[in-house]
Amino acid sequence: MVADLDNRIMLGITAYTDDGSVLKSNDFPVFRSSDTTVVRVQQDGQTVGVRPGTAFVYADLTIDGVTHSDTTIFRIWNALSIPRVTTFSLRPPVGDSARLSLGLQRAVPIEIREGRALLDSVAVYYWVGNPKVASMRFNVGQLISIAQGSTMVYASATVGGEKWIDSVQYTVGGPAR
Repeated sequence: MVADLDNRIMLGITAYTDDGSVLKSNDFPVFRSSDTTVVRVQQDGQTVGVRPGTAFVYADLTIDGVTHSDTTIFRIWNALSIPRVTTFSLRPPVGDSARLSLGLQRAVPIEIREGRALLDSVAVYYWVGNPKVASMRFNVGQLISIAQGSTMVYASATVGGEKWIDSVQYTVGGPAR
């Protein structure tokens, strides 16, 4: 989760069985922060950002003697320090027209800028539209060809609460010679 200083977010916890049924409980969950100087969490689940930084918030709910736990990461920003993305663009290699030979891999270039400054610390999630043609290492942008054909390649990122998405079509051709 990303929040500004003094931003308040209410958390909840629900435990499920393996088949997806909700486990009922009259007990209250227990919430705690890994760093209360970054994010404080009250016992009702309300969180508040204290200072810029990253902290984990843990939630535990005990039902019939079994404790169910979950963790979420909070990244607290000072609103003045959040980058303002002005460019978010997938770029095929120059002169390559977004083509890839069968049996090869390629990094899918992306350009993220704030004005003229390149933002290289933004987490980007990648995926493909046609998994029969190519697959993607979703967190590093590595496109892997599987079969001849076409697929859309997508990338998304959330920066300062704004979601950015771009796409480009890749064509997988015959084997490299």
